[in-house]
Amino acid sequence: MKRAAALLCLLLFLFAPCVRAEIIVMPESSEAGAAQDAAPAPTPFAQLYVGATGEAVSLVRQRLFALGYLADGTGDVYDEAVGAAVLAFQQRTGLAQTGRVNATTWNTLMDENAASIGGVAPASTPTPAAAPTLDTSGWIIPATATPAPTGSAYAGATFTRTLTYGAEGDDVRAVQTRLAELGYFRENVTGGYYDKTEEAVRSFQLRNGLSRDGVVGPDTWGAMMGECVRSDGTVASPADLQPAATPTPSPTPAPAQPGVSATPMPFTYERKLEYGDTGDDVAALQQRLTELGYFDAKVTGGYYRHTRDAVRAFQKNNGLTVDGVAGQDTQAALFADPQPVPSWATPRPTATPAPMPYLLEVDLTNQITTAYGLDEAGQYTLVVRRMICSTGTSSYPTPVETVEMPAKRARWGYFPQWDSHAQYLTRIDSLNAFHSVLYYSPNEDDLAVSSYEALGTPASHGCVRLLVADAKWIYDNCQAGTIIRIFEGEPDPELTESLKPPPLDYGTMLPAVTPQPTAEPVYDGVNFPAYSGILKRGTESEAVYFLQRRLQELGYYHGTVTGGYYGGTIEAVEAFQRDHGLSVDGVAGQQTLALLYSPDLSPSAVPTVSPAPTPSPALTLTPSPAPTAARTPEPDSFFVTATPGPTALPTATPAPTAIPTATPVPTATAIPTATPSPTLIPPDAPFSGNAVG
Repeated sequence: MKRAAALLCLLLFLFAPCVRAEIIVMPESSEAGAAQDAAPAPTPFAQLYVGATGEAVSLVRQRLFALGYLADGTGDVYDEAVGAAVLAFQQRTGLAQTGRVNATTWNTLMDENAASIGGVAPASTPTPAAAPTLDTSGWIIPATATPAPTGSAYAGATFTRTLTYGAEGDDVRAVQTRLAELGYFRENVTGGYYDKTEEAVRSFQLRNGLSRDGVVGPDTWGAMMGECVRSDGTVASPADLQPAATPTPSPTPAPAQPGVSATPMPFTYERKLEYGDTGDDVAALQQRLTELGYFDAKVTGGYYRHTRDAVRAFQKNNGLTVDGVAGQDTQAALFADPQPVPSWATPRPTATPAPMPYLLEVDLTNQITTAYGLDEAGQYTLVVRRMICSTGTSSYPTPVETVEMPAKRARWGYFPQWDSHAQYLTRIDSLNAFHSVLYYSPNEDDLAVSSYEALGTPASHGCVRLLVADAKWIYDNCQAGTIIRIFEGEPDPELTESLKPPPLDYGTMLPAVTPQPTAEPVYDGVNFPAYSGILKRGTESEAVYFLQRRLQELGYYHGTVTGGYYGGTIEAVEAFQRDHGLSVDGVAGQQTLALLYSPDLSPSAVPTVSPAPTPSPALTLTPSPAPTAARTPEPDSFFVTATPGPTALPTATPAPTAIPTATPVPTATAIPTATPSPTLIPPDAPFSGNAVG
């Protein structure tokens, strides 16, 4: 009868995994019933929770009874009463309050100095004769299970071939044995290379900085059999590959803190991980966060709310930028830092944030967006990129403001009020965004050509429209916290014209390929080009370049020297003609050019006009007053209604004083230098939708 009962127990152990509490791998979850996208990956510790049965549960019940947390210490079922008792014990001892028993709770509970709250004295606790033990990864090994294999199982094994799916043999058995010892493989050692073995190899490769191909080649074999990283992050000694009659297994190193590696792991940064990402690298991230006490949900390989919250908590405790995104710095702190701060330790001080690499200016007058980089003094004076744009019309003005870029962005966006789409949206404030020209559908071939042709003129509903390449540049390079200054500059029509896009290639729906610009002509103020014809509006040539440089030298032209003859050049020519008694028509004919290039005109008495002022080194951000006619965004959509435009921000520009000619020159009225303080729309202003069109 006893033999039959023993056989029945063995069969239940082998074929009813739902009651084998000692080897359950379901990790703790802080949210019961949470939807998961994939089967749970193993975590470093076995779990005991409500519904489990077995020898380990019996020992837990006895110990809780002895410490006064449980009224009945008999039985081997983990019921609600046991769960409540475990929770009370965890609360009293400062452990994670889950109501479940993992390796940390097990070790604390079985400690001879475990906290008691009365009841039967701890000394009366039955001494377990065959208490479950923990392997090197923290798994509870049941008394009836085969212990993890040691080095003797692969003594004398050598690499003779690449092992892939479907391979069989003693070398596969050696790999499975080593992976089991390292905590990656939880199945029977069969010598067959199939799904579970391939999954274990991939996990080992990920943890040890190898290519995750699931194939055991010479590199993976050498790393596996040498000193390497276990699944729990601790370092394993090399496998004993030398033939020996009685091999002695290497001693297990005692970790300084349960579940936390004290040695930097091999780490190779491959990609940024953020909300919505999936894969083995996300699973490894969740695994590491679990070890450090930040993540208590299932390890699924899906980067969603729990993972993002855990990353934020880790970043906060480790002095990193708190954004919930596992970039290179965050991953290096998790996997390569020898002493990452776990959830239970004192947080590190927050590091001084590095300045943003770029500052963006949007000139509403000239319809130009400029990106400035940092110079050697740490000021934003280096022009990195100038971009033609379309800002808001008079009915839907783009507000004059100075703001910090929020984090929100989108690859494609939809404007329901206008039934249009755009690419590469990057937030400016709670209502507006940088984005590409418009499309009739989220299809790059379905371009709204009119929005392309309107670049360089106000045409949007408050957003800043750009060429696709420029919108993508901002999307890729300007991060949350980037300063955005929107202002009304002095007119510079030549610069606007020089940035206007070429004709559209209707085959690609992108700008047609244009020739590379030629080198800038050499201007020395002495050698001028010979007369080659009348220069007038629309002329683009080297002759116009010399004309603009000469007019700038004499104090008449204040715009950007581009070689294009447009409004600013026309005004400068008219002023020159007026001051020198010529017919005022804004056209540079032979008479005008002859006088302009005359050596009798010396610029020494005329102050040289500086180019447009560079951005202020320091920007003062102040909260903006509540708008009188605020636009209410429509939930989960891009939406806009009219908003009155703020007062323009004037830009001071020095005016010329006198021209050295016989004709009296009227004194120009200087533009006021004082400007109102820019305003700031807080980047975290409430917002439930996306941007406007």
